[in-house]
Amino acid sequence: MKKIYLTLGSKTILAKIKANQPTRPLYLLKPRDTQAKDYQLMEITTKTSVFQAPVAFDIRYESTNSAIYNLNHFMFFNFNLDEDDTYWKQIQNFVENTASPDHTSFLGIQAGSRKQYLLYTSWQDQNAFEQWELQPGFKAISDLQKRSSSEWSYYETSYTLDN
Repeated sequence: MKKIYLTLGSKTILAKIKANQPTRPLYLLKPRDTQAKDYQLMEITTKTSVFQAPVAFDIRYESTNSAIYNLNHFMFFNFNLDEDDTYWKQIQNFVENTASPDHTSFLGIQAGSRKQYLLYTSWQDQNAFEQWELQPGFKAISDLQKRSSSEWSYYETSYTLDN
């Protein structure tokens, strides 16, 4: 199964990991928030991760466009086990209905006592991302963001590629 592996750390350490693995599809990501200290290294692969302790998500949906662009946005949702399927379907429907050549989308799931979901999108530019958020269907995601943050757990963050 294809997975998204994520690990956080200093730019120096993560760049060294990337340099030591030239044949692996590793992406060094710089935080967009100037207050954030940790960089992120991401790998999307069917192989075992090169990271010692990655956060791993099984990819359950991948858009036909799988390019990694400069703007990378991550939304992490945790939901009540009784409602996982309903919310998962809402997120998946929105992502499938808004597929476009200007971005890439991945949906992943991390198994645990409470499942964590990842909606990862990669964008050609900020304007395309903002237009995506303004679509009427994004209200479903917005509602899930609010509900997840108030009742369970929600987190989002953005990075840019650090070449």
